[in-house]
Amino acid sequence: MPPYQQIARQIREDIQAGRLAPGHRIPSETELRNQYGVCRMTARRAIAVLRAEGAIYTVQAEGSFVGPRSARRHRPLRRSDQVAADLREQIRTAWSAARASPPR
Repeated sequence: MPPYQQIARQIREDIQAGRLAPGHRIPSETELRNQYGVCRMTARRAIAVLRAEGAIYTVQAEGSFVGPRSARRHRPLRRSDQVAADLREQIRTAWSAARASPPR
């Protein structure tokens, strides 16, 4: 599977699992490039695939957000809101892992 399809699949799975909720900003092209070690066109194609599917919409100079274009009427999360949501998810994941592992 080409890298752009792998990236699109991962983002799609994050949306379906609720890790990326409607209105949540998805990673930018630059963030995808750094995270996956791909070129700009690969990151751009992944975003284009998701946009064509209607899974995300893009607002120029703001980013790409989860949901169909009709969801644009909702205010996208501010960057600070997104950081807080990401931190809550990391804490939840770490807490679950700690509870699942036996004490030493």
